Amino acid sequence: MSIGFAVPYAEEEEALTTEIWRLILGFPMILAFIQLVLFTFVFTLDTPKYYLLQGDHENYSKVMGKIYLQSEQAIPSKGLLDTSCSKVDEKSNEPTWSELFKSPNLKPLIVGLLIGVFHQTTGISSVTFFSNEIFSKGFTGTEAEFIARVGTFGSGIAAVLSVIFAMVFVKSFGRKTILIAGEIAMCILLALLSNC
Repeated sequence: MSIGFAVPYAEEEEALTTEIWRLILGFPMILAFIQLVLFTFVFTLDTPKYYLLQGDHENYSKVMGKIYLQSEQAIPSKGLLDTSCSKVDEKSNEPTWSELFKSPNLKPLIVGLLIGVFHQTTGISSVTFFSNEIFSKGFTGTEAEFIARVGTFGSGIAAVLSVIFAMVFVKSFGRKTILIAGEIAMCILLALLSNC
């Protein structure tokens, strides 16, 4: 599942009773900052599909040149991507399992897998696991229990709303812009939560 769920299940009593959740929230904040710097200054281009939909053929060519080596024969043409953007039967273009691990598909596969792995280090699992302790700080009795439940529910709603927001605005702003905005929000919110 997630790295964040594995850490708090230690058998040591100290890990369960101390303020270790601050460290667990602080570590993803550092990773989010590193990702933010990488996606802002190193990986400066968006996806080819986004540039194609925006009609930006210059950046489309740059991205395709970075994804596929110039010597490769299997570089998809703009027309091929055009048809994949429309509602054409895509099953005829699907690569086989062995083709996924070969030259033109390997680099995008690795990037996609790394984004998935980095997503697991975002800290949402630690927020979910420690939500009762985080949100009940400064309150006592039934008030603390109520605040903890509302905070846990609110963090779940925020996660769902962020996914809906991304789905609605991905075509307008592009995946990279939404990714960078999410990284900034994650850094800020994890910093605020770890200082509670």
